[in-house]
Amino acid sequence: MEGDTTKYNRLFRKMRAVAEELKQRPGDQRRALHRLYAFDNMQVRLMAAKTTLAIAPIDARILLREIADAKWLVQSLDAGMCLWNLERGVFVPN
Repeated sequence: MEGDTTKYNRLFRKMRAVAEELKQRPGDQRRALHRLYAFDNMQVRLMAAKTTLAIAPIDARILLREIADAKWLVQSLDAGMCLWNLERGVFVPN
């Protein structure tokens, strides 16, 4: 978002609301976000992986590792920290 924190925060809140709505639907419909794993935008892929960790842990971790290894500054750092926190039990997806 190139420094537009206000816009990012607004969109992030909307994204979280959509994820929560999908989670509440019968069968936990967050799996619909799996198709975003191949999206062109690295941030979209990162958020899709993090949002689907509870329902697709293997696929999500693979994608997080790919993002971390890509060396895209912000997204790679975020993905790497997410994996680090998962491995240490600091972060438990739900």
